[in-house]
Amino acid sequence: MRRQQVRVCCDTESGQQLYSGKVVDVFTLKGAEYLRLQLTDGENLDIRLDHIREIST
Repeated sequence: MRRQQVRVCCDTESGQQLYSGKVVDVFTLKGAEYLRLQLTDGENLDIRLDHIREIST
């Protein structure tokens, strides 16, 4: 899945959000698993895997 362009729908404090970008890393931090997404504007976003509703390519 790394380096693959994806769309991620996830839960945030303000409701559901849809992000588009490239998967650059999957990692574990303090017992939680995360997906690092490089957004189309070049910014990185870390999303907890248990907050993701759907991933599409």
